[in-house]
Amino acid sequence: MENMDLNRLSQRTGITVRKLRYVLDHDLLPFRSWDINEESVGKARTFDDKTGVLIACAAFLLEAGYKRGAVKNLLN
Repeated sequence: MENMDLNRLSQRTGITVRKLRYVLDHDLLPFRSWDINEESVGKARTFDDKTGVLIACAAFLLEAGYKRGAVKNLLN
């Protein structure tokens, strides 16, 4: 397993970085494994493959027309 950032996940899934960032910024996942500490401010958020899959799933659901609340409920 490798850590990746949103650019890499976007390349792997075809989902725009903007949509992936939306998922993270609106806390649609059941947990937060990408906490940002003071040393990381301004750097890309990184996460493992499992978290990447959840981020991509949430983004796909949003693109399919699901509302934010529904996506959050499905993934929690």
